[in-house]
Amino acid sequence: MDFSNATELDDALLHALLIRHTHPYRHDGLKVRVRYSRGADFSGTCFGAQDKIYVNLGRANRYPYTLGTNVARARTTCTGWRRDIFRLTVRDASQLVLFVYLHELYHWLVRGAGRSPHRKEAMCDRFATAVLVDCYGCALRSGDGRPAPRGEWDFKDLHAFVARAPQARKSGQAARRPIPVTIRDGENRAKSRPPRVLATRGFAGTIPPGIATVVCADGDDAIDIRRGRLTNGVGPLAG
Repeated sequence: MDFSNATELDDALLHALLIRHTHPYRHDGLKVRVRYSRGADFSGTCFGAQDKIYVNLGRANRYPYTLGTNVARARTTCTGWRRDIFRLTVRDASQLVLFVYLHELYHWLVRGAGRSPHRKEAMCDRFATAVLVDCYGCALRSGDGRPAPRGEWDFKDLHAFVARAPQARKSGQAARRPIPVTIRDGENRAKSRPPRVLATRGFAGTIPPGIATVVCADGDDAIDIRRGRLTNGVGPLAG
């Protein structure tokens, strides 16, 4: 994540907070800018084509802070439909930043999953609200002030909806791709045949007899052969 923070909030703590709740989705190409607003209590914008999210925080906000959300289920009426406003209370500025970020992040995930971006505001609010309620115990109340029952606002699998969005590689999962190599003989002359794949990263390769050195064509995956053993910088592999 390309992250910058122009507010008085701690950079490292805020960055870690956003990273934690972006999981399990990839964020290496995402740019996030946290800054003060020009007067609004808070606002946010997602520029999907640019992979950029802006989070704007009001300077004069007082905490705990209560904001209206569109998480409630829409209801039909005789003239159309309506949605009750459920109110979420956050304890501090970092939680408000997190809410706005997660709302905009879901817009970004919807685009990444190839879904239509239209009419997703309520889903984005539910995505953000679930984190604040489940992870930080923030209170969510219905229009009449009572605690909002879970079934009245958490009624769709939001992660399943964006399941096609790129996800981060699981911890310990190595990239397994062929490594092109050039084979040289004992006199350090390149063989006439084209480079061959002797190994895939993390797996053993067979060393042709009489070959002294194998030069990897990919500098990120340097391979060296010594005395019939193949190593990839981690340890010897079976030859």
